[in-house]
Amino acid sequence: VSSIMVRLRNVSASRSDLDSRDPGAEGVVGCAQLGRLAIGGFVVLRNDFLITQVLVRERWRRCGVGTGLVTELLHRLPRDGLDRGRQTWYAWAFAESASSASSFLEASGGEPQGNIWQVLLRDPLPALGMLISSFYPFELVLGEKVFRFRA
Repeated sequence: VSSIMVRLRNVSASRSDLDSRDPGAEGVVGCAQLGRLAIGGFVVLRNDFLITQVLVRERWRRCGVGTGLVTELLHRLPRDGLDRGRQTWYAWAFAESASSASSFLEASGGEPQGNIWQVLLRDPLPALGMLISSFYPFELVLGEKVFRFRA
């Protein structure tokens, strides 16, 4: 895995894509995407981001590529204490409760937060952002497990 190169593409001011490339002939072996969390596209949450996808070719799964991509995305978040308010920065992700994606997110350092309704009671703005910003709001409503990563 150490021979894999990671390339960042800033797709827009609010989204970055990471590609893992095999220096050999295979090309891209995985990619991950981090976006800003927003409520309706009008209110962008300053401290909260959304990991929208982590994809790894089947041959490269369980080799550390996905975890490396998540780690690299988290390194792109602002660091604690670098601003005057000593803000904490989070990346959020969600997956089916009993899936390998859920196990992966937890193994990659995600803190399980329960379902979207539990998050809504504790952190209403990020929860609303996830419901509005995600491509799969119905899955969230139907019981997807939410994870929070700290920068």
